[in-house]
Amino acid sequence: MIEALLGLDIGTTSTKAVLFGVEGQEIARASSHPYQNQTPQPGWVEQDPEEVWQAVLSVLRQIVDQSKDQFTIRAICMAAQSGSLLPADQSGEPVYPIVTWLDGRSEKLISDWKKSGLEQQVRSLSGWSLFSGLPLPTIAWLRLHNPEVFQKAKHYFSVNDFIAYRLTGEFVSNPSNAGGMQLVDLRTGTWSPELCELAGITPNMLSQLQPSGTIIGKIKPEIQAFTGLNAE
Repeated sequence: MIEALLGLDIGTTSTKAVLFGVEGQEIARASSHPYQNQTPQPGWVEQDPEEVWQAVLSVLRQIVDQSKDQFTIRAICMAAQSGSLLPADQSGEPVYPIVTWLDGRSEKLISDWKKSGLEQQVRSLSGWSLFSGLPLPTIAWLRLHNPEVFQKAKHYFSVNDFIAYRLTGEFVSNPSNAGGMQLVDLRTGTWSPELCELAGITPNMLSQLQPSGTIIGKIKPEIQAFTGLNAE
């Protein structure tokens, strides 16, 4: 069996995958159908987390079909859309759609925060100016305007750690995607208690932060069986 590496790109519009040999030669590539953005109200932009997950499974199956069982996948590396938010329950199951970084429902809240002088505090901690669509104001918006979902949500994912959880069962994120949630203290590289408090949550409701490139865990056996992956 020839050793290979698989790259996943879980973008804002679709998911793509490329399989490379360990010496860099391209072996196979695949892409999913575009996701359907949902706009239940003007300015809102949501995605179905199950549709995104099925897109991931689809490209994995395509890669397996193309590689014809000649390759052992030594590692899977993933890039994902940043700045989107998925509220989930304690077991990691979604309780609301993905609120994408394109979403504008928190614009008035952000305007109020700016008027109260909060922007400088947020920027000094996170490195980000206030921006509608990012998880910090989106979580705060849910707390104010959708308390039912806010009460159900016990864990908040970005897209990268949601897919990582589905693949491995581990709640792990990386500094880059976590930074896009506007909840990280840029001085420490950890979740900021102050920013989490502004959102109305605590750091333990977020995935554990690990450096990019860290091995998260093994692909779950049922995912290997479903996709046909020969992963080690």
